[in-house]
Order: sequence, then C-alpha cells, then structure tokens
Amino acid sequence: MLNKNLKKYRKKAKLSVSDCASSLNISDNEYLAFEKAKSVCNIEQIKILSNIFNVDISKLVDIDIASDEQLVKVLDLHNQIINDTKHKNKISYKLVIVAILILIIYMYFRIK
Repeated sequence: MLNKNLKKYRKKAKLSVSDCASSLNISDNEYLAFEKAKSVCNIEQIKILSNIFNVDISKLVDIDIASDEQLVKVLDLHNQIINDTKHKNKISYKLVIVAILILIIYMYFRIK
C-alpha cells in the first residue's frame, strides 16, 4: 500500500520526514498523514517522491501503472477508501457515545 511504501522508501533513501515534507512544500504533519494513510498524495507529489526515492511510481503505489490517468484513478480509489474508513470510525464513536448515555440513564433510573 502507498502509505507503507512511502515510509519504506523514505527510510531506504535515508531521508527524514522533514526532508520529504520540504521537497513537497508541505508541513511534516501533512507528510506524516500520507505515511499514516490519513491523507493521500496527489499525482505531482507522487512523482516528486518517486524521484527523490529513486523508485518507479508503480513500485511506490504497488500497482503496475501505464499512464497518469490510471494513477489518478488509483489515487482517487485510495482516497475514497480512507474517507470511507474515517466515516465508519465517526459512526462507531457516535454509537459508543449513545450506548454509554443509555447505560447512564438506565443506571440512574435503576438506582432510584
């Protein structure tokens, strides 16, 4: 997966998070979001990273890419997966909060 490969190739190239972030003109936290799969690089950023890591784009994204259009499709899909996961996590947190509130109300009325 892209996020794991970013970290792998960054370390292999003996670069710091700051080195990669400054190459992309973004903050360290923004770059770390790529490595933690909380955000997705755009095509230009992937091209820059593949150059500084000295690795083919297809190896970086773990898919045989024949064109920029295919890469854009892969990145869009990856971004959609990340967003779906974030949405599911938000729903899970809300369900936990509702369950806790129900438990508190139940305990309150049970004690009385």
